[in-house]
Amino acid sequence: MAAILFLFLSTIISLIILSNFSSIYAAIIGFSLLGIGASSIVPIAYSLAGKIEGIDSGVGITIISIAVYGTFIGAPASLGFIANNYGINNIFVPMLIIFIILIIPVSFYRKKFLI
Repeated sequence: MAAILFLFLSTIISLIILSNFSSIYAAIIGFSLLGIGASSIVPIAYSLAGKIEGIDSGVGITIISIAVYGTFIGAPASLGFIANNYGINNIFVPMLIIFIILIIPVSFYRKKFLI
């Protein structure tokens, strides 16, 4: 459980750094933390989706896959719209909001998220 919270917090901190600072050093630190946090969350999500009680493992993995592919389709256009209208640093704010919202159920249902 501590690993998932660490990954979420790493991702949240990196998104705060990326949205608030404009230097190359902040970008290097922010994207490094983002790579550590976000890239590790996806395999954990697939692992947890296969272990949901009452749902077949194939169905759980399919649900995660649909969410991931939907994000790949919709995210570039919406992030480009935000960057065009509000500035490049603001493209990280929606992701920050999503991760802050997601950390609430993860910490509330921490027993269910044991791998």
